[in-house]
Amino acid sequence: MATTSCGSRGRIAASGLKNLFATLTLPRVGLVPVTADAATLYETWVGWGGEGIVLKEPTSGYRPGIRSPAWLKVKPKVTLEVIVTGGSSEPIPWGDGGMAVMLDIALQAPSGWEGHSDTASCPYPT
Repeated sequence: MATTSCGSRGRIAASGLKNLFATLTLPRVGLVPVTADAATLYETWVGWGGEGIVLKEPTSGYRPGIRSPAWLKVKPKVTLEVIVTGGSSEPIPWGDGGMAVMLDIALQAPSGWEGHSDTASCPYPT
C-alpha cells in the first residue's frame, strides 16, 4: 500500500475496516471521512478531542520514514502563561540534533480549563 495514492489507500482501508468495526467496538475509534472541506473537518475532529489533522495532496504517496511537503500536519496552538520555579542548566539532547534544558514550571490554566492547573518539569530548547 506504500505506493498507492491517498484516495486509493482510503478506499482500501475503509473496505477492510467496515468488517472490523461491524464486529468490534473500540472507544474513540472510527472512520473519518475524506473531504475537501478541511476547515470543517479540523473543527469537528479537534472538537471531538483529536490532536489535529493532516492535509495531503490527493496524488501524494505514503513514504515511510520520509517527511514530505505534500503532507502538512495542522494542530491547534495553545499558549499558556507559566512561572519558572526552578530547573537545571545541564543540556540534554532534544529533537533532531538540538539541545534543551529542563525547567520546572507552574501554570494557572486559562478560563475554560478548570481543573488543569499544575506544576511540571519540561524540556526547553536552547
